[in-house]
Amino acid sequence: MPVSIAQPSINLSGKVALVTGGSRGIGAAICQELAACGASVAVNYIGSKPNALKVAESIIKGGRKAITVQGNVGNPDDAKRIVEETVQQLGRLDIVVNNAGIYDGKDFEKVTLEEYNRVLDVNLKGPFFLTQAAVPHLGPDSSVINISTCLTKTPVANVASYITSKGGVEALTRALAVELAPKGIRVNVVSPGTTDTDMLRTNPEEQLKQWEQQTPLKRLGKPEDVAAAVVFLASPQSTWFTGQNLHATGGISFAL
Repeated sequence: MPVSIAQPSINLSGKVALVTGGSRGIGAAICQELAACGASVAVNYIGSKPNALKVAESIIKGGRKAITVQGNVGNPDDAKRIVEETVQQLGRLDIVVNNAGIYDGKDFEKVTLEEYNRVLDVNLKGPFFLTQAAVPHLGPDSSVINISTCLTKTPVANVASYITSKGGVEALTRALAVELAPKGIRVNVVSPGTTDTDMLRTNPEEQLKQWEQQTPLKRLGKPEDVAAAVVFLASPQSTWFTGQNLHATGGISFAL
């Protein structure tokens, strides 16, 4: 007779999470989902203080702890300060979500060195140096989750800097998964597909409809879809996962 295995709900009570770029879109959804599972959350932002405060206030109203921490993760000094403020105010650190990112949209032949460096500073150097600053505070069973993109597998034109930076994030994830495993720190990456955010809505309606049709599940992703993947990788249910890339794409990453 088959044995039925009950799947417990995810419980992150007592854990502290730091989410970079947490003031809106996917980052805000990640903050809220982690809090819904019991975690205290540090909401990092660079310039959207009102949005960050709204996210933190919604978490506090739900009975969880939340703080906002300003800083540019592309600056190693800021990255270190963001981690230190999180630990000082919330007492510990268990979950790091490197979500902050810049999406460029420019013809490859016209990208300047300044523009290229700006994308790499936030998208690739940010996760590198923020994780470096976090590691001394992370104990066994801690989790680092990086955010990449399905475009590393299904590239499109005019975002070469962005795709390059996210390809580096995926390589960094695998490298750190090996290097940090002896400390009991798991490192994984989530690669979203076309996700319905303010940024995506700047595209023409015809383009949005085309992406819907190209996705096997025939809809755009929601920020909550990506957040669910992050929460799983932060949870005790994923203790045998490290160095993995979880594609939250509705199937578009293999359909194109």
